[in-house]
Order: sequence, then C-alpha cells, then structure tokens
Amino acid sequence: MPSPFPGLDPFLEGQMWADFHRSFIPKLRGTLQRALPDAYTAHIEEYVYLTLSGGRRIRRIEPDVFVLDGVPLSRPQSGTRTATISPPVTVPVAFGAPEERRQLQIEVRFRQTSEVVTVLEMLSPENKRAPGRVQYLKKRDKLLDSRTHLVELDLLRGGARPPMARPLPRGDYFVMASRWEQRPQANVWAFTLRERMPVIGIPLAGEDADVPLDLQAAFAATWQEAVYDRLVHYDRDPEPRLSPADLEWVREILK
Repeated sequence: MPSPFPGLDPFLEGQMWADFHRSFIPKLRGTLQRALPDAYTAHIEEYVYLTLSGGRRIRRIEPDVFVLDGVPLSRPQSGTRTATISPPVTVPVAFGAPEERRQLQIEVRFRQTSEVVTVLEMLSPENKRAPGRVQYLKKRDKLLDSRTHLVELDLLRGGARPPMARPLPRGDYFVMASRWEQRPQANVWAFTLRERMPVIGIPLAGEDADVPLDLQAAFAATWQEAVYDRLVHYDRDPEPRLSPADLEWVREILK
C-alpha cells in the first residue's frame, strides 16, 4: 500500500531514518539520471568515518612506546639481575568501541571529464547535532566556497538547521539550492508534513536549465519498494514530538 500521508511520513524520522536514507538516495539518483541532459551523469558517493560510542571522532593515535616483535631493543648486560615483575591487580578497561558511519551523497558530473558540477546532500541526524554537525558544516563551507553548486535536503524536523544569513520561511522541512554564481543568494523550498514534497530544480553548468527533481515521486517509489507500512510502528507517536494540532491530524489520517 502507498504511504498514508500526502508528503513525507513523519514516523520515519524516529524509527527508520538510516534505512530510509540508504533507500531514498538511489531512487533520487535514478530519477535525476533519467532527467539529465546527455552531457551529465549522476553518481552516488559514499564517505566513511569512525566515531567512538560517545560520538567523538577517532583520530589516529600513535603509541608512546613501541614493542618490536622479534627485535630486542637492548641486550641485558652479563651478570645483571633481572627485575621481578610485581603482582598486578586485574581491573577491566573502559573504552569506546569504534563505530563506522557512512554518509551518501549524489554528485552530478560532466560525462566526459567527471568534473563535479553539483553536490546533493541529504542531511542525517548526525549532521544536525554535535559533533557531526561541526564536521558537516566544515564540509558545507568548503562547497560554498567553491565553484560547485550545492543542493541540501533537510527532511528532518529534529536537530539544528544549517545556518542561513536570514531566517527561513515557516515549514517542517527545507530544501536549499545554492548556485555558485549567485551566492550568497539561494533558492529555498519550505513545506510542512501536511504537504506534498516539492519538485525542486537541480542546477547545472552555465546556461543549462535546471533539471526538475520530483521528491514526492522518488519518495513514493522508495516507500513501495521497501514496504515501509510493514516496518513502521503506527501505534507509537512520531519522534520528535509533533504539535498537538499536527498530532491530531496524524491520528485522523491513520484512522
């Protein structure tokens, strides 16, 4: 069955976001690929980084003392007495196990040269809270300081919004498209959970017209393929919390 909601399903964010993120990006790429002019191609790029269980990034740590297998650092002098190791107390070590995190993005490139023209970022919860927000904003600043167009999908109600020079219009979800030639100005689509997701424009190079990308059509195809109605628990309230009016609207939809 299709999603019961006219736009984005508000239950996905708190229950199935990682799964949805991995499923939605390929559908967006496929939709975009079919609409691009012949001079362009769309690619999915994956970035992997490690964090500790507390959320901190892992840096490469060099040990203070090396043990070289099979290579003695020095030989004991003849006649010297070997010290006896004092008996230790056994205590468990507390440590944060490394956790692998993956982030997908779509890159629009020139077919002949593979030069990146546009980057499409779909924000994850880690991009909107510390410490991942700091890392994402550094990456975002580099893109905004380059000759690459940036399209940013913020389909999450929770977390801190990426910074803008002026307040965003009213909405639950936002899409920002920044052409490098027009910065700091950017196009913004704002919509609520009660509305259909918009058809946005993906900027290309030079005088080439923006390519329409129908977010709702890609969402519907993702939903049908994953059969999310079998995975989402509609007997729970959506997270993050909705306003009383929106929660009542959701409950009426589900009836």
